[in-house]
Amino acid sequence: MFQIERTVAISDTAPGGQLRLSHALDYLLECECFQMDSEDEFSVYLRNHGTAVFLAFRQVEIFRLPSYAEHLAIRTNVYESKNFFGFRNTAIYDGQGSLCVLCAAIGAFVDRATGRPAKIPAEIIRGFHFDPPLPMEYLSRKIALPSGEPERLAPFRVKAHQADMYGHFNSNRSFDEVTEYLPADFRFNRLRLEYKAQAKPGELITPAVYRDVPTPGALTFTLSNESALCTVFEFSTAAPV
Repeated sequence: MFQIERTVAISDTAPGGQLRLSHALDYLLECECFQMDSEDEFSVYLRNHGTAVFLAFRQVEIFRLPSYAEHLAIRTNVYESKNFFGFRNTAIYDGQGSLCVLCAAIGAFVDRATGRPAKIPAEIIRGFHFDPPLPMEYLSRKIALPSGEPERLAPFRVKAHQADMYGHFNSNRSFDEVTEYLPADFRFNRLRLEYKAQAKPGELITPAVYRDVPTPGALTFTLSNESALCTVFEFSTAAPV
């Protein structure tokens, strides 16, 4: 298990003082990246072989969004690696140790030059620190699109400030764009996010929403550039525990 700590700053909050959900996702991603950096042999291998780990899927269960000035612990644990993917949990805990946000994430190993999957040697994987998976309902990493045509929404261009260190449309900034289309009265406590293709600054992105979905009260959004489906977002309500 690897941990970082954060205090909810004013720039992290939404109106009303709660942690903005996209900034909660930032906390998750920061912890995951710092954890990978702490695995010396693994991070050196990635650097020397032009390989990166790109987020392929994230499932997020939201129990409570913390508020301004709360002190938080963000913890991540890798529980499996196979073929071209690594599997982990990341969670946000408040100052009393109560769980606020729980995530299951899948990272894809990718050759940065070709954009194709890259396999990490077994001896590198064996040197990785693994912990047991956290208890949660693990859903499919493939989000099935509902039948029928979606409603296409106003397109936008990816801005330069929305790019990550690899020059791609940052996954959490794409989430910011999608949440602009959520109805004001829409409530959810579960997310699934499937990342299929990378977009870059300057590209035109067309959002679409599927309202007729198999899960009652759920909404599915997609973001596509001119050549591919880039991201699928599913907002829903988890069954009471």
